[in-house]
Amino acid sequence: MSFDSLNVRLVGKWPFGPSLALAYDSVRNLTFCGSGGGVYILDVSTPSNPIKLSEGIRTKDYVYGLIYNESSQKLYIADGLAGIEIWDVSSPTSPEKTGYFDTPGKANGIDVSGSYAYVADADCGLRIIDISNPSSPYEVGYCDMQGIANDVFVTDHYAYTVCSEYGLSIIDISAPSNPSEVGNAPGLDKDVCVYGSYAYVAGSYAGLRIIGVSTPSDPFEVGNFVTFGVAYGVYVVGYYAYVADFEAGLRIIDVSTPSNPSEVGYFDTPGLAKDVYINGSYAYVADDEAGLRIIDVSAPSNPSEVGYYDTPNSLECVYVSGSYAYVSGGFDDGLRVIDISALSSPSEVGYYAISATPGLIVDVNVLGSYAYVADLYSGLRIIDVSTPSNPYEVGNWHWQDCHGVCVSGGYAYVAAAYGGIHYGDPQKLDRNLPKIKVEI
Repeated sequence: MSFDSLNVRLVGKWPFGPSLALAYDSVRNLTFCGSGGGVYILDVSTPSNPIKLSEGIRTKDYVYGLIYNESSQKLYIADGLAGIEIWDVSSPTSPEKTGYFDTPGKANGIDVSGSYAYVADADCGLRIIDISNPSSPYEVGYCDMQGIANDVFVTDHYAYTVCSEYGLSIIDISAPSNPSEVGNAPGLDKDVCVYGSYAYVAGSYAGLRIIGVSTPSDPFEVGNFVTFGVAYGVYVVGYYAYVADFEAGLRIIDVSTPSNPSEVGYFDTPGLAKDVYINGSYAYVADDEAGLRIIDVSAPSNPSEVGYYDTPNSLECVYVSGSYAYVSGGFDDGLRVIDISALSSPSEVGYYAISATPGLIVDVNVLGSYAYVADLYSGLRIIDVSTPSNPYEVGNWHWQDCHGVCVSGGYAYVAAAYGGIHYGDPQKLDRNLPKIKVEI
């Protein structure tokens, strides 16, 4: 697509809109925030008081991806239908465009390694651009692939590309002029739990998928079990994978032999199972409009319900810590604290209403006295739950389409549809991943 045509050229625009990408300069404490057709440059040396330094970067199309190189102080932009742009941000108050390359497709994602930019170019696959001369970038190679390339992450000699309707594709880029696909892990996946050398994936209609990840460059499916419905959530403890199946309730899968998983028991919950958390001998299931269901799984072959709490709204997620279950779900619902000390008769003891409208909490993680919640519309919210009957918000980090959160080692890891996994200061690590559960 050309933005200039016969006797007509683009001379200006008001660029700012939805924020879909972010990059960070850890040396100068700068954040580059893609927003519609432009980029804000913010000084975040005082995180509680970010200061806008510039809004001078204005791109031809939406900013879908950002990569910043600290050594060269160059910002690389995936610019949708306009390809990629390269900006010199050595002077953050006066950024200057140094070059561009119009890829044949729609640049959805970008990563940079050495002298090359790797572009996830929608239906035109992976494009490799030589950026050794930023004022005159040019394509040196490409790799076609199935599906729509949405994002790319490069490490060692491999580019990991995420494609809609195809899954993860692994491209050997040791010869940039001749990249080739060496592996893939296709699927329409909902949730993943990594345990040891395996990734256990709730693969929608494909059920439970077990992926060997001991060699990251060569993931391979070692086993699977179809759960008869839509596998939505998964939690693994020991030799068992507990799958929340949207249509078939809680399924318990023996994964002691990863190549041959087998179902040993199930409990058909009354609602639509969306999430599961295992604590001791009990499975806590977020069961949509049927609320919180508590299942005794001490005998995996014969699970039985021991209690439930009928929440006012449908449930999306559940997390258990000590004698409390932290649950949420439904539009404009907040965080509910359920006392589960008496399993047969759990009761709500506290509630915090998310102030954003609309709001939809889709994941929660609790560590110490704080609940970290991923809100689909307002980002990461940090709730003090030291007094369960009186939870209150102590901090937040605004972001779009947050789907999952995990807390470890002083950092909150947030999975977001338009920004992938982020931690601490909002530095991009990876993108377009499902939520990740980690036992701490």
